[in-house]
Amino acid sequence: MKVAILGAESSHAATFAKILAGKDGSRRYEDVELVGFYADKELSDSVEGMELIRKWSSCDYVTNDYEEFVDKVDAVIITSRHGSKHLGYARPYLERGIPVWVDKPIASNISDALEMVELAKEHDTTVSGGSVLVTSPEIKELAAYVKENRATVRGGHVTAPIQMESPYEGFWFYSAHAVQMMLEVFGPAVRRVRAERGKNYVQAMYAYDEFNVSVYFGTGYTVTLYRTGGQADPVKISAGSSETLLDEFFEIVRTGHNPQTPADWVAPVVLVDATIRAYETGECVEL
Repeated sequence: MKVAILGAESSHAATFAKILAGKDGSRRYEDVELVGFYADKELSDSVEGMELIRKWSSCDYVTNDYEEFVDKVDAVIITSRHGSKHLGYARPYLERGIPVWVDKPIASNISDALEMVELAKEHDTTVSGGSVLVTSPEIKELAAYVKENRATVRGGHVTAPIQMESPYEGFWFYSAHAVQMMLEVFGPAVRRVRAERGKNYVQAMYAYDEFNVSVYFGTGYTVTLYRTGGQADPVKISAGSSETLLDEFFEIVRTGHNPQTPADWVAPVVLVDATIRAYETGECVEL
C-alpha cells in the first residue's frame, strides 16, 4: 500500500512520517510505503515542517503539487493546518476512489465537510479522521462509562486549549479537540448551543436531551463527569496515539469498512460552526 502525506506544516506530518518510515529504517507496517509529501510553498511553516520530517523520517520526497500522487498512491493523509484547504486537497483523490484521512480541523465550514462525504459516497471510497485525542485511554474509558451508565450522568465539563487569533483560521484550528472529546464521551445528540467569547477564551454550553455539557475553550485537556451520588473530579486527558489513528485508517483502507458514519464525521464541524454563530450573535443556536 502506497501512501502520501499532504501538508508538511504540521508536526503531525512528521510524527506520521516517523511511524511510517523512521530515520533509523523502522516501519510500523511492512505492507505500507510512504512515497512523499506535498508542502505548500506559500507557507513559511512548510519549510520548518520539512526540516523536521527529514530529521525524523527516511522519506524526504516533497512536491509543490498536491495532485502529483493521484496516480501513485492507494491512500492519502491530509495534515494541513488550514481546514479551508482540505476539500481541495481531498477532491482529486476521492474522485479516483482513493481513501482519505483528514486531520483536525476536518474543514472550516459545513459545506466542505459534506462535499467530502458525498464525493466518498459517489466514488465508493471512504473519508475519515479527526482529533488524535479521541484515541486517548481516558476518553475511551469515559465514553464506555457513559454508554453503560447514561441514566446516572447529570452533565459534564470539558476543557481544552484555544488560539482565538490563530493564523490557521482562528477558533477553527484548536476547537475541534474539545468538541470531539465531548462528542466521543457524551454522544452526538446535541440539541442547542449557547456561547460567550472573551479575549482568549470561549465558554459554551451544549444541551442534550438528558443534561448539559459545558466546554471551556482556553486551558488544558480535561473531562469531568457529573454523576448521581458521585464525586465530580476532572480527568486529565493524555495526548492520544498517532499509532492508533494510523492503525484505524489502514484497517479502513484494507477492509473498506469505516466505523465512522458520515454524521459522526461531520458532527464536529457542525458544532464548531454553531459555537461560532452562538458567540457572535449572543443567541441560542438550535441544531
